[in-house]
Amino acid sequence: MADLTHAQLTRMIYIDGRLVSTGRLNRSDITSAFSLSVPLAVSDIQAYRQINPDRIEYDSSAKAYLVIGGSSPAYPAALRMAVATAVNAVASEMRAAPHA
Repeated sequence: MADLTHAQLTRMIYIDGRLVSTGRLNRSDITSAFSLSVPLAVSDIQAYRQINPDRIEYDSSAKAYLVIGGSSPAYPAALRMAVATAVNAVASEMRAAPHA
């Protein structure tokens, strides 16, 4: 975890929270939440899988990463909630802001 930047760690926590709340993750979840490119979203998913190898697996029929049964969240609930709240607040602000 020490090798992650603040932004990367925030995205790891977001990914974990998304997995807890929905049980699945798509690249588009990350690209929409953080306005990132697909390659960066893929890199984040790969990093999450490397840090938490027994947490998710890719399901080709669902075209999504799914939580592996019996796995536990990687980050504390308080962190997941704080990141989700911040990401949602920023996204709301960006939608409400007038376009230049």
